[in-house]
Amino acid sequence: MLKGLPESQTQKYEYRVEMINHRNPSSQVIREFASEFEVGECWGYNRFYRIDLLDREGYLNHEDDSITLKFFVRAPYYSQHCSDQERYITSLQKSIENKDKELKQLQENYQEAQKKLKNVQRPKKLKHSSQKEDALNDNSFSAGEAIEEGKQEEGQIA
Repeated sequence: MLKGLPESQTQKYEYRVEMINHRNPSSQVIREFASEFEVGECWGYNRFYRIDLLDREGYLNHEDDSITLKFFVRAPYYSQHCSDQERYITSLQKSIENKDKELKQLQENYQEAQKKLKNVQRPKKLKHSSQKEDALNDNSFSAGEAIEEGKQEEGQIA
């Protein structure tokens, strides 16, 4: 009903509106109609019930200052119901196709970005003390000697 019909086309639907009485649930206002609707058309019924009687007759809920309406809509013919469903299914399939295309594009963009990151050369770390680095790279130099050398350098800096 919301999507799928050509702009100039209208369709007839049957609908029923029930207003619940909060003081006496067995007392409800029920109206049934059949109307032609265009795509996206809003519905309003200014003579459904008199506003000044809502509170007095128990239809206004004082706890949350609301009224309760139940709204039912249906196509009058089974064939129309089937064509409405077919249009809706087609619209869902198109939506899925569009999402699949979008996902594929995002995956391609991600793969390109990953390739670019692999091709970027990372800058080498600056060396503060070539002796420390040589000590760490030289297997014959013990860890204890490297620590002692580091302590000596700290003493020189301080």
